[in-house]
Amino acid sequence: MRLLLLLLLLPAACSEMDPYTRSGMWQPIGVNARNLAAMMANPSDMVRGHGETDADSRLATEAVTRLMAGKVKPLPSTSSQSNGTAPAGGGASGGS
Repeated sequence: MRLLLLLLLLPAACSEMDPYTRSGMWQPIGVNARNLAAMMANPSDMVRGHGETDADSRLATEAVTRLMAGKVKPLPSTSSQSNGTAPAGGGASGGS
């Protein structure tokens, strides 16, 4: 009977050991928002952003229109081969 009582009380004791639930301990409330604000060049941008004055929306609009129509342009190839295979040499970096 005592063992059963001990087993029932054990989980209640574990919650007091958890540092996030104990009183008087640091609580991770709003930490992400504070970290983002610390990384922002202008933290007020998190509340209200600002627009771009020199952005050309036509380029983005044309790309979205092609995507929706299923007429996406292929990406330009960076290799000299046109058959779609990787160039010889492996491409792995590193030295010995």
